[in-house]
Amino acid sequence: MGTAHLTRQSITFNGEALNLSELARELDVDASHLSRIFAGARSPSVKLARAIARRLGMDLDEFLLAIDARRRSLSRRAKALPKELTA
Repeated sequence: MGTAHLTRQSITFNGEALNLSELARELDVDASHLSRIFAGARSPSVKLARAIARRLGMDLDEFLLAIDARRRSLSRRAKALPKELTA
């Protein structure tokens, strides 16, 4: 199993960095849609998740786990913010 690092602008998997705009062009999807997926605001369709995973050389399960971990990480950070910043 490889290691993935996801940000809103790029994904790094096993040391290979890929810009989300480039990935969006390759997959024929909107870059903002991919950004929302990697930001944890959207879930990809199974078809898109498979395409992303295949492009990155990842198993589908591995990719979905990385997305889920990113979503949980962002959720924990949001909960740690003072209420006046989240209102």
